Amino acid sequence: MDRDRASLVHLPETYAGARIMEHAGDFVRDPLPAAGLDGILLASALHFVRDQPAIIRKAAASLKPDGRFLLVGQVRCRSRDRLGAVGEAVP
Repeated sequence: MDRDRASLVHLPETYAGARIMEHAGDFVRDPLPAAGLDGILLASALHFVRDQPAIIRKAAASLKPDGRFLLVGQVRCRSRDRLGAVGEAVP
């Protein structure tokens, strides 16, 4: 999902046997385009969002019970000298 439809044309229809769904829209304001998804990849976008937990809950609600959510990007934390490791909760 991207607000810029032109950026979506470069996505393949499938990758490693998985079908890739593309949708133009704003993932903060708009509903996600499907429910019961096997997985969601959110890359280099969450750091622009003020209410990050709300977006994570929104994504989780669109997944199958055993679905996967992959988040790639920057970690925002109060301490500039501390970076969160993968899977680590950052205060």
